[in-house]
Amino acid sequence: MALLEVRIDRDYDGNDARLLIQAGNAVGAIPLLSPTTARPDYGLIVQPRFPWAGIGPMLAEMGWRVSPTPLRSPLLHRSERRVPPWVLSFALYVLVAATGMRISEALALESKHFVNNCRTIQVYQQVDRDHPRIVEYVKTDAGFREVDLYTSVGEYLQGFISRKDGLLFETRNGTPYVHNNLEQRWLTPRLEAMGSDERGMGFHASRRFRKTWLRGKRVQEDINNFWMGHVPETMSETYSRLDLELDLRLVEAESMGVGFTVPPVPVAPSCSKISEESGVELVLQL
Repeated sequence: MALLEVRIDRDYDGNDARLLIQAGNAVGAIPLLSPTTARPDYGLIVQPRFPWAGIGPMLAEMGWRVSPTPLRSPLLHRSERRVPPWVLSFALYVLVAATGMRISEALALESKHFVNNCRTIQVYQQVDRDHPRIVEYVKTDAGFREVDLYTSVGEYLQGFISRKDGLLFETRNGTPYVHNNLEQRWLTPRLEAMGSDERGMGFHASRRFRKTWLRGKRVQEDINNFWMGHVPETMSETYSRLDLELDLRLVEAESMGVGFTVPPVPVAPSCSKISEESGVELVLQL
């Protein structure tokens, strides 16, 4: 209960037992253990007072006390399984800034696309521009690629990857997000609060940031183009096959970093499969 800052007062009059439960400043869900089996049986869920339409702009204005990250504990059939949008938004910001992926590609990612111990992302699909559906093509032929991650980025994202099979970012209806709607609901309010909402400051700005960072770090141009999904520009880049040299790519990814502070990981990283009865519960500090 300490994680959720929940206070419980007990009262027993000889016939009935009463519990007075008071929430604190955290929202999320934790398992409750059965007194007979000592196994997780029910889940205690503390929901935010306001829906995303109200809490999103408020948090964008106030800023976060800490970056929200999932904690690992049993996921129960009767508890909330969806990661709230304000948590997903942080993971999405880290992902696009650290990889330079197109937003339509990032929103189409599934857990199966993270390989090599969470160090590599396979880009094989994207979200349709106008409809909430996955399409098995990307912008160009060069867009079919692998993007290698800085270790701390992979460790941060694994908390979302190991949560369940399927899409990392999905709506309540189980469909992918459409990036135009997402930009208006998630990104623009935060940019406005920071005084940075100007022309060109959409999700594509993260792609420009990543390209500039790679150039500034003198990353091999053929690897640079491969990660960004760009067509080789010179004959030397065309002939080079460093895209097939995974070990060299991982060394390059680790040596040049990402250019920003990656949020800390609250648990030891693991990319192993999870059982049907396990998963991630959320505890967020507001």
